[in-house]
Amino acid sequence: MPVPFTKYFRIAGILVGTSVLGSCASPKSAEVKPGIGSWAVEVARQSRRGRASPAPFNGTVAQALLRGCSTRIVRGLSQQIIAERNCLEPDTYVRVPSMPNMTFGDAVFPYLKRGAHDALVAAVRRAPRKIMRVNSMLRTVAQQYLLYAWHREARCGISLAALPGQSNHESGEALDVSRPERWRKRLQQQGFRWLGPRDRWHFEYVRGSRGGSDRHVDIEAFQRLYNRNRPERSLAVDGDFGPATERALRDAPAAGYPVGAVCGGR
Repeated sequence: MPVPFTKYFRIAGILVGTSVLGSCASPKSAEVKPGIGSWAVEVARQSRRGRASPAPFNGTVAQALLRGCSTRIVRGLSQQIIAERNCLEPDTYVRVPSMPNMTFGDAVFPYLKRGAHDALVAAVRRAPRKIMRVNSMLRTVAQQYLLYAWHREARCGISLAALPGQSNHESGEALDVSRPERWRKRLQQQGFRWLGPRDRWHFEYVRGSRGGSDRHVDIEAFQRLYNRNRPERSLAVDGDFGPATERALRDAPAAGYPVGAVCGGR
């Protein structure tokens, strides 16, 4: 069993190639439970649109670590975490619209916070002859866990990754793009910061940002979801990715829990 991530120092940012986020088999998207808001239903609908449903992966997140190099394998659980987070902070995210010069990898949730969303849309629309390929945008603690584990194990070509709870992807204020040299100037003009050669795919929105101060809400959302389904082993809902939360996440079903997000309840 890997040493808990909490024993290692915290690293900002993540470096991934297109194949890491967009390749390999993935599970059938878990259905979003009724009554959790139109935003969550839209997430599930958009994730399925235009794709054949692959065979579901019915194992745990720990088992998913050994099943290739795509975070899409935990898509069902991720949808539930996103929906639960939206219960905690309604209307936090805005869907990035379809644009002819923007494409997304199949593991991408195309949502950002309002400020980052508006800045990205402006940058892309002002360069209609350039194609932006987005490899990562909004990311859940389950996806971040896989990426960091693969980084620790020197797998999947990942040379830099943040601990769960430490990536601005989890706060909806970051994106990774292919060919970043084509977009660096335009994104910087709109308030994004490029992290440099060490993480050259990665851009973070900094103009008017809270600096990732709410990344913990992503972890809190998982903790609430876990407690709803495993009340006999309940976690402290504190937004901290400690050893108990790490163990719970490793044991979580990659395809999602039987009971998903519930707004206004436990």
